[in-house]
Amino acid sequence: MLSLFVISPASAEQIGDVGYYRVAHVADDDMLMVRAKPSAAADQIGSFGPHSKPIEVFETQNGWAKVSINGRTGWVSMAHLAPFAPRKIERLGLPQGLQCLGTEPFWNADFSEGEMTLSGVETASGGTMAIKSSRTAKGRNWPLHILLDDGKSSVLVTPKSCSDGMSDAHYGWRATFMLHKAKGVDVLSGCCHVRPESE
Repeated sequence: MLSLFVISPASAEQIGDVGYYRVAHVADDDMLMVRAKPSAAADQIGSFGPHSKPIEVFETQNGWAKVSINGRTGWVSMAHLAPFAPRKIERLGLPQGLQCLGTEPFWNADFSEGEMTLSGVETASGGTMAIKSSRTAKGRNWPLHILLDDGKSSVLVTPKSCSDGMSDAHYGWRATFMLHKAKGVDVLSGCCHVRPESE
């Protein structure tokens, strides 16, 4: 039976539509294979290292977890995943390693404790913009509104499933950027994901 976005908080850190895990029970000299379908016999389309984390899981089916890797969607065995709570950017409450990206034009944005770095799009402040403040609606955790250093430009981030429209990859976050420039405002919409890291 198919299970869409029902990864329980007891089994993983759940943020919006996504559950977060780490690779487990994989030898240091081995890899966790990502399969094209939820089957050990399916083609391999990628792999995660033995200490990769966090792994974003979008769906579970018969002991398999749906993940994205290298712009593709695939499946890994739940037997090799363990619950994981991503470290947070304290000031924002966003997971560390959150990266947003978009197309037409191609751009990406990375968040850290006090700033956002944007590439692929020109802004009046240059590629790195300080975060002036962040807030949500009263009594709610999301969406998060981030005001940037010029006092006008901002980002609205929501933990909601997203597609880039150009690949079959899934993303766990959506973002809308309002970037003020000398001759108007650029509005960028994109998807975000937490990049896995290995130790």
